[in-house]
Amino acid sequence: MPAIQPGEAGAVSPGVTQRLELSSADVREGRRCAVYTAQSTQAGLGGWSAIGRTFDPPLDLSWHKGIGFWLRGDGKGGSFKLQLRDSAGATDYYVTNDYVGWRYQQLPRPAKDPIDYAKVRSLTFYYNGLPGKTTVVCSIDDVKALPALDELSLIDPYVQVGGQRWTWRGTLSPGQFVFFWPGEPVVRYGLPLREPERLGEAAPEGKLPTGTHVVRFGCRGPTGLPARVRVTLQPPERHVVP
Repeated sequence: MPAIQPGEAGAVSPGVTQRLELSSADVREGRRCAVYTAQSTQAGLGGWSAIGRTFDPPLDLSWHKGIGFWLRGDGKGGSFKLQLRDSAGATDYYVTNDYVGWRYQQLPRPAKDPIDYAKVRSLTFYYNGLPGKTTVVCSIDDVKALPALDELSLIDPYVQVGGQRWTWRGTLSPGQFVFFWPGEPVVRYGLPLREPERLGEAAPEGKLPTGTHVVRFGCRGPTGLPARVRVTLQPPERHVVP
């Protein structure tokens, strides 16, 4: 598919242009991904763009339990939206563009169907709430309807600071987190645990030399969940005694 240039397809709000093209660079699945660019010349927040395709005959997705796809964010703000439509209404799935890099997005089917999934007539990608005077570029890969929802998790997460790495060997489910305190047992929190779980091993000590350090987070395998890390520094205390 050649690049779809501004004005050739889709729709935009005043002051916004968009472009969609296939790329073989930095692909997450397969050989190519779609790169979706939108540029807003508006002064403030609020621009939008939309581009997609129709299905004739309509798709039968009555069997699906959710939508899964990879989305590479650029962290510049606004929301990415995936929309499915039948002849009367729409199902909207939103992902906030507040991160950088690839993330797998699994969007469960709503408890009450907004549309007739046996007659899906279109799939459309949107940017909503585009920041003013900004170009947003996200990539989309491997969009698929899911017969069952995947169990998302983080396996063996670690934090690395200044060449020192702290790793927890285990699996974190959505909503769970682990707490490291030097010299004390590592503790895991979050449902379905009824109470904090002490994991036995003591968190290692760590000392950082004076200066600027890069903090890295990672895990074994793909990062299947959005993750947040907080690192607290405890400088040595010095009290002047008169």
